[in-house]
Amino acid sequence: MAVKTEKELSETQRSHWLKALAAIELRNFGYAISLLQGILKLEPEFLTGRQLLRRTEVTKQKAAKKSFFNVSTAPIAVMKAQREMKKDPKRAVEMIEADALIIHVNPLQELLQPEGEPDFRGVLDGIAWCAGHLPIPIIVKEVG
Repeated sequence: MAVKTEKELSETQRSHWLKALAAIELRNFGYAISLLQGILKLEPEFLTGRQLLRRTEVTKQKAAKKSFFNVSTAPIAVMKAQREMKKDPKRAVEMIEADALIIHVNPLQELLQPEGEPDFRGVLDGIAWCAGHLPIPIIVKEVG
């Protein structure tokens, strides 16, 4: 049996392959598995697809084992990471396995609300520190 490469897949199969890769990046393992199974049903000699299918199935199982009685533990991890963020931001990023940090800023709301924080000193320095020290992309978005 000859091994097929991605380049040898049909347009439709290559489209499904790219969708499967994107689904894996988004941790949508079930969808990725179904796409890969569809490709391999038609092209069983697509070795890279078969290997990725196996890895994705294992990753899905590991992710399922992390949950506690099928209840997501993500909120608990996020709460721990929020506490850790002030002490050690790098550790917080590792704890939640973050792919990026998105910082939402809304200075107008902070200025207008009675309980808002109108003192913005140090915000730019904090953002610059994150950009220089964290190993992930930083996105800053004004949301007001």
